[in-house]
Amino acid sequence: MSESLPVRCPDCRRSHRYTAPAYPCACGAPVAAPLDPDRVPAAVGERSWREEWVTVRCGSCGAHGEWPHPELGCPCGTVLRIPVTVERAEAPAAGGPAR
Repeated sequence: MSESLPVRCPDCRRSHRYTAPAYPCACGAPVAAPLDPDRVPAAVGERSWREEWVTVRCGSCGAHGEWPHPELGCPCGTVLRIPVTVERAEAPAAGGPAR
């Protein structure tokens, strides 16, 4: 099951509980973006294609996939982009092949 995160709308100050949706990986396992509880959700203003997607690694097969960036629509009309934990690419070992 996906983790749940408390979210407060910066415009109306309402509290919400958000659970990231899970999408099926090519291997069939459900994959959800890892939510970052240490960062504050941001109101979505202008949209850009790059910010609409997040790379998530499947815990079952290790494959990386592009999933929609988690968002929450508040009843006041504000759309919040929920922060996710970004996986950092590992640097290849010195003298070793790049992955």
